[in-house]
Amino acid sequence: MGSVSTPDTRGESSFWTSVFRHVGHRDSMGSVWLRNRLPVFDHEFEVFVEDVRRTDPNRELFWADECDELLAAARTALEEGRIGAGWRLLHAAERVSYRGLDVFDRTTPEGTVVNPRIETQSRLLLEQAREDLVGWRLRSVEALLTVDDDADRRVPNVDALAEAHRLIHERHEDVHLLRRSLLTQFEQLMFLGLGSGVAFLVLAALAEAGVDGLVSPFAATSNDVRSVGFAVFVVLAGVVGASIFGMRSLRTQPLSTQLSRMIERIHITAARGVVGGIAAGLFYFLLGIELLAQATPLPAVYIAVGFAAGYSERMVPAAVDQITAITGAGSSETDS
Repeated sequence: MGSVSTPDTRGESSFWTSVFRHVGHRDSMGSVWLRNRLPVFDHEFEVFVEDVRRTDPNRELFWADECDELLAAARTALEEGRIGAGWRLLHAAERVSYRGLDVFDRTTPEGTVVNPRIETQSRLLLEQAREDLVGWRLRSVEALLTVDDDADRRVPNVDALAEAHRLIHERHEDVHLLRRSLLTQFEQLMFLGLGSGVAFLVLAALAEAGVDGLVSPFAATSNDVRSVGFAVFVVLAGVVGASIFGMRSLRTQPLSTQLSRMIERIHITAARGVVGGIAAGLFYFLLGIELLAQATPLPAVYIAVGFAAGYSERMVPAAVDQITAITGAGSSETDS
């Protein structure tokens, strides 16, 4: 029998990237839970295999060897800091272990097949599915685990049990990936705001120091607001506003597995800052039109308006939503 191929998403990572991953994930909650769960499942599986041997000494146990290989690969993934791969391997081992459950099938005097172990497991999976799933996945799990009362077999078969288990944990994996994507977006927006904020303060300090071409936003007068040296600060205020409004929008982001919700490339984040800065520049121009303003606004008003203009960063995720909807890639778990 061939060895188990371990899922690996590391790519061509450097030595230091591997070290960082190992240190960063070693004490995470996912790592702690996996480290505690693996030895418990090891023991439970050993007991289960012994029960199968006692029930049917002639039963082939090739699936037990496959399960052992998956568990060994999960332990390796855990030690290497690949927590997601470790959990996927553990769940695969759980599904493989279901292959031994049919040895406990019993036929009643009425001729129907019953299996208390499969019945218990199917009830647990069904309750978990009804709590965690919606849409097509929930309907699929219910169809897999529900047996007609007049059927000859009163419990699902092991293949249906394994497929229901896969659908449930596939959804958990989707939610985990989305949460990780949201965290990545939050970090990118935070660094965008931090960078633009630092640039704002550095340029202000240079302006205070008398650098030609810059007008300090803290010392500007109404006569200074029409200069390019002041407009730079309005645009930077728009970028800062875009990052802050962007981070705030992530707080209300629904846990949908829609593709557009999981786009976290840095140029998308940069586009949010660019849109915020452009909007700030546009409002700066409009405030300077004499027909719209009876009097020249104070410099602080320009900065505040520029910051508020950063709210226009919402146009970027909205545009991504529209593009993915047009390409048909935006379906989510909540679709009926």
